[in-house]
Amino acid sequence: MIVFETAIDAIVNVLPPSVDAKNVSRSIQFGWGTIEELNKYLLLPSNRSKYPLIWLAVGKDTNDLREPSVTRRARLIFATRSTNSSELNRYQFRNDFDVILQPVLDNFLYALMCSGISRFNDKDFETERLPNYSVEFGGESQTKQIAVWNAITLDAEITINRSIECLNDITFFNN
Repeated sequence: MIVFETAIDAIVNVLPPSVDAKNVSRSIQFGWGTIEELNKYLLLPSNRSKYPLIWLAVGKDTNDLREPSVTRRARLIFATRSTNSSELNRYQFRNDFDVILQPVLDNFLYALMCSGISRFNDKDFETERLPNYSVEFGGESQTKQIAVWNAITLDAEITINRSIECLNDITFFNN
């Protein structure tokens, strides 16, 4: 059976690194799960960069054993830590959205189309840009902390129709 998370992870792993406004290159990080899993990820020691991050929210799969394939109405969050949360949206868009998040999203969409293992089921998908998006984490017994992100959400129905061993080599042109 095809596992949706494993296939998305394989696609993210072929994405080129992200280069920020200071010309620092970082590999794209990927994770999935509930808000509790996200909180655990955010609390990991920071011996390596946690961003830019693509986070796959939990969702239900429809498995077609005849094809075989797995389909999900997926929500993916493309995030980077907002280092200047006091700045207004124009600054956030110019520095994080235009330079980091939109190129990562564009490369991910391109990889989905060219992977040979995935496809969009609709001609449309939805995105939402969320500057200075706050995520609270920590339970009632813990000190609450806030991670402030600049993020783009992607909602799309995606079908994975081959195993990850069939993933095509992808050439990215905008790097």
